[in-house]
Amino acid sequence: SVRKQTLGKLDNVIFLKAEAMEFLEALPPAVVLRKIFILYPDPWPKKKHHKHRFIQASSLDLLAQRAAAGDRSAMHSLAESYYAGSNGADQDFKKAVEWYLRLAKAGDVRAQTSLGLMYARGYGVTRNLAEAHRWWNFAAIQNDPGAQYNLGLTYVRGEGVAVDYERGARWFREASRRGHVQAQHNLG
Repeated sequence: SVRKQTLGKLDNVIFLKAEAMEFLEALPPAVVLRKIFILYPDPWPKKKHHKHRFIQASSLDLLAQRAAAGDRSAMHSLAESYYAGSNGADQDFKKAVEWYLRLAKAGDVRAQTSLGLMYARGYGVTRNLAEAHRWWNFAAIQNDPGAQYNLGLTYVRGEGVAVDYERGARWFREASRRGHVQAQHNLG
């Protein structure tokens, strides 16, 4: 990987072999991580090895501190952990909505799509199809195929908006161009 970094002249990539918690604790607050990839987060299946796991309450607390400081990757990790009830967090849709909302207001496409889903299903918020439509629209104009597909469905079904088959088909075509299989199926 260091060879690929050198050959590709990638000056924005750093490879570091370190304990994840120590690394996160040592980072200055000004350093913002755009993405965090946690590969094999739980290689310690036995209960006696729990202290070796990265995903536990203390690491979630550290991610929460980073997220509060504006670290988008940490915000995503927290939102998704609260949504799914995973990575040591209890499922809490209201907390997931809080984190998705912060990201969505900052223009984050994935968060806008997720927030639309939460409004559509009434997870952590009062069910509001018009609000779901609004968030999906923000994400769809940024070319998110999931949001485009969901917008197509809202127009075809008249959920939160007036029925408009032409607009629904247009959003299905946009999502289809980006490889969304269900949109392709809906187009025939």
